[in-house]
Amino acid sequence: MAQPGEARRNNAKLEQGAESSEIIERDIKSTAIVKYTSILTPAKFCQLEYNTNLNNPPPNWLRCQGAKFGVKGPCPWPIRNNAANEFSSFSIANTFSDCIGQVDVISNAENIKKLLKLPYSDSHVSMIVHRIDKTLLLDDFDIHRHLLRTAETEWKWLRRFFVQQGIVIDRPDHSRGSLQNKSMFSKFLYHSLADVSDEDSSSSDARLPTVETRNVPDQCSAMPKSPRSHPSHFSCSQEVPHKENKKTEFARNVLWTFEDIYMLLGTDMPIFGNRTHPAVSLKLREMGQPINVLTGIDYWLDNLMCNVPELAMCYHVDGIVQYYELMKTEEIPYLEGSKFSPKVLKDIAQNIRTFLQLNAAKEGHTYWLFKGSNDEIVKLYDLTTLCKPDMENNEQNPFSVPVAILLYRVARNMVQADDGAQHSKDICKLLCNCIKLLQGHTRHYEIIASANYMLSDLLIPDEKCGKTGDCEEEACGGIIVDMEEMSDFAADSSVEVQALCLPNRPTFVESEPVQTQGALETLEARCLSALKFIAQGLLCVENSFGKPSDKLHSNIPIPLPYESLKSGSHVGSMSCFCFDNNATNNGDLQASSASHEHLAIQSKSGKETKVPQSNSWQYQLKVLLLNKACVASYTFAVSSNAQHRYGQVLKHTKLVLMCYAATKNLCAAIAEKSPEFLSLVMSLCGDVHIIMAHQDASAFAAIKEDYQLLSEAEGIISDIAAKDIHHNTFQWAYNLESSQERNIVISIDCYKAALSSLTNQSPEVKLIVSKLGNANNELGVYYMNQAMTKINDKGSELNLSALEEIWKKSQSYLVKGRDNFEEIHDNLNVCLLNANLGKLMRLCSQSLAEFQTEHREFTVQERHYYRKAASHYQAALLSLEKREVHSVIWDSVLWDLSSCYFNMATQLQDYAPLSTQSREDVEKDVTDYMMKALKYCDLETGTARLPIRQYRAATIYHRLASLYHNAFRNQKLDQRRKHQRTLAELHYSKALHLFQLLEQPCELLRIQLERVAICEFHTETSQVGIKSLQTALNHILQSEPWVASIEERLSVPTLNSVSSKQEEGVMSMDDKQFEQEAGKLLDIMQHQLKSILLALVKAAAVAKKGHGQNSDALQLYKKMYQVSLSTREESATVVSHSCYILSQLTQLYQQRNQSKT
Repeated sequence: MAQPGEARRNNAKLEQGAESSEIIERDIKSTAIVKYTSILTPAKFCQLEYNTNLNNPPPNWLRCQGAKFGVKGPCPWPIRNNAANEFSSFSIANTFSDCIGQVDVISNAENIKKLLKLPYSDSHVSMIVHRIDKTLLLDDFDIHRHLLRTAETEWKWLRRFFVQQGIVIDRPDHSRGSLQNKSMFSKFLYHSLADVSDEDSSSSDARLPTVETRNVPDQCSAMPKSPRSHPSHFSCSQEVPHKENKKTEFARNVLWTFEDIYMLLGTDMPIFGNRTHPAVSLKLREMGQPINVLTGIDYWLDNLMCNVPELAMCYHVDGIVQYYELMKTEEIPYLEGSKFSPKVLKDIAQNIRTFLQLNAAKEGHTYWLFKGSNDEIVKLYDLTTLCKPDMENNEQNPFSVPVAILLYRVARNMVQADDGAQHSKDICKLLCNCIKLLQGHTRHYEIIASANYMLSDLLIPDEKCGKTGDCEEEACGGIIVDMEEMSDFAADSSVEVQALCLPNRPTFVESEPVQTQGALETLEARCLSALKFIAQGLLCVENSFGKPSDKLHSNIPIPLPYESLKSGSHVGSMSCFCFDNNATNNGDLQASSASHEHLAIQSKSGKETKVPQSNSWQYQLKVLLLNKACVASYTFAVSSNAQHRYGQVLKHTKLVLMCYAATKNLCAAIAEKSPEFLSLVMSLCGDVHIIMAHQDASAFAAIKEDYQLLSEAEGIISDIAAKDIHHNTFQWAYNLESSQERNIVISIDCYKAALSSLTNQSPEVKLIVSKLGNANNELGVYYMNQAMTKINDKGSELNLSALEEIWKKSQSYLVKGRDNFEEIHDNLNVCLLNANLGKLMRLCSQSLAEFQTEHREFTVQERHYYRKAASHYQAALLSLEKREVHSVIWDSVLWDLSSCYFNMATQLQDYAPLSTQSREDVEKDVTDYMMKALKYCDLETGTARLPIRQYRAATIYHRLASLYHNAFRNQKLDQRRKHQRTLAELHYSKALHLFQLLEQPCELLRIQLERVAICEFHTETSQVGIKSLQTALNHILQSEPWVASIEERLSVPTLNSVSSKQEEGVMSMDDKQFEQEAGKLLDIMQHQLKSILLALVKAAAVAKKGHGQNSDALQLYKKMYQVSLSTREESATVVSHSCYILSQLTQLYQQRNQSKT
């Protein structure tokens, strides 16, 4: 140790250092946390005796004892000559991939020291820079070894650039003196290493603090693994060591925070300690040689990076130890002859960080940071951009593969994080860059295929399958999948060395930000991109057959061209791929291995198709990609269905079912674990066929065009999936059909297939059963309409047996539909199906009438069908229970039931089966059916259809009155005749009341004429004829306002009666028919009027002779009869003439009544 006087000087320096320490701690913030260490720290420090000769090696030199503490051989830290370890940032990043994006820099500690010494050093600096997410990877680049001492065929692309730039560099110092110094320092470290075999020494220092050497938990936001279905690792990439068994190139990896800069560094500096000084770094110095600034910065940064508080400097003369000087880390910047400002180093670090972040901004690009000897400018070259034109076809950037693998690892870690969904855009960018870097690398199909799968899963997650609303709201709606730059960065940039020393972060010229295109804002665009990634992944799997492995493992034998004697034995293993979040395990993927023992199968075309073995990455990734194609295509189909693009829906359901069939063939266990998915697809397929059944020719042409238009990705997926389909059991479901009947039949089969894949407890069962019931109803209605068309087609011959076959089909499907709705207790649709069955039964009855040409009678079979129709309508009402459940349907069914009874009564009345029934029985049945029709004709509910129901009720009353009128004429018993006439008059009055409300003059006139006919018949068969004649005359005179109404309607044409292209005055067909009908009725009325008045004149004349009275009545009837005989003018119509006669007669009749009063 130092002499007493020297010790006093040291103590003085320590006091001065303590004052400086307070300033440093206030101005510079530095913390270091050991993330991982592979050595025992600290090594027990043995202080060397005075005059110890360092030229002589100690007994433990180069022994394994030193390696345990980080003490190495003649070329110790910091010299690293191993070419495999030179680009160490990749090793660190792969080992601690969870830190990428969390730290600013990953590098060897020596590279950071070189950068911070830039303003103080004249030597050249050469480093390779890469950017991964927000993290910069820095590696020393030895130009001599890679460009000047290698064969001309190596690094040709960079060699040409180097020559073009005319760069001058220093040669490395490999002089004899330099090597002797390194050897002496190695011997010094081994001399300083205490003999740990000494029990006393071991026990005395057994409790030395080991805070700095323990393996601390991850500080870079350690991300727990989630159960997402992404490949965990691949054989082609460097294995990430387990947390308990990390293998790194450095003695320790340190998370160093220097001000606001976060760095993950690798360092090999040995740390010694004893009881009084727990952690010190050892340095060796020649007496008389001052410590310069560069050396001081080295010492200071070494201690800061390793969080070592003290430095022990050993002074020697030609290798003979003289004394030790102990100093605090805070004192180093203020040593005599090597003073430097920590603030300046802080500014340098921040400025370099800013300069690199702004200019090395493209992920996947390789940058070269270079400063020549004695240069005042630091330059950054984008080698990827600058050297690309000079690279030959077979030349590749040697950094592409390591960077791509690292991009993949970072993306995978981000995906597996709990908050991975929030970083979807960054993950997508990482994976896209990874794929671009590996383009052309045929040995890395595994990573490319996996990256494509992960991209597709980011766009269309399995848990969002088919949920268009949720997908549209996902944060990944702005995912970028096309990473082509639209504006160029500067290929090189530079900064003056002195500018790096300026405080407050001087402004650097920032390159234009990368402008990307291809932001996926719509669900359709995301589905298309997902299918493109899936197609690329499947192509990689297909192209990988016959390619060499990406990496040879020492523990896996090279496969030889022979088959194993034991079936099912496989060499090698791979981590399992999860098919879904929690349902699938490795056993599922191996379940179908027995069917894939051979590498070739016979496809449908007879050609051999290569099938990956179940333990290969090709097999597992192919299953994942095909499954993802199912999910993406189904989501696309659901989106297209919402946009009414039914051709696209059918096209994508076809792709879904093909991929599902291929997946089931490859691994049946996995396909069987998702029966709900198959149910959803088949249900959607059924929906499309139902909709297509109602499309016209032009719409079907558009659907066909969309169906046949395949994108490149869809074609690739379809072709690859077809190779793995032995027997396509779903082909019938996605065939394009133009027939309405065929489409509905397919939809029924689709719904049945959907139900067969579900259990009864599944919540989707009720919906699919409802759809199946609707499809059965559609097909039943289709056959019903077919029968109706054949009946209405008068030009074709009717075949009763053919019609009966159609009726049976229609009834069969309608009953099946009703049973479906009864199964799920859907009373509303049960009601509708019963109503359709009632309509079918009425159609059957009406069809039978068409086959009766002569002697038409209402048959028993017709009555049977009508009764069945009525029973179906009543069942429909019973299923609804009350009108409040659904008033519209209730009113409709009630009207159909009323119509059923009305039509049956009308047919029975008009075509009475007198050959099988008596007239009295027929009249009784007619009356019964009419009363039932009247019962179900709701006249109390005030709806828009109330006038129609009133007209129906008026017609029923009219027909009943006509029935009793006819019975009155045919009845011979006076008592029965009187009763029949009373009933007839009652129903005539009710009919008149309703027709008056509806303003139907022709119907009113017809009823009045029938009432006149009753009076006339009564006159002929009774003794009080004059009273009946007077009643008949009153009925005719009461018709005056209705005749006037007819005249008014015919004098004012309706809006559609006169066309702009027709002559004025031409009536529409309705008006003509109305005029013809009114004319016929008025002709009958005039004839009856004349007949009644003539009879009254005769009756009055007879009464005058017999009693000498009624002379006034006789004169009145004569005048009225004279008016009725007046001829019609040529310009007058029948209606106007009748109106004139009735008005004159009414006037005469009123005058007579007034004179009597």
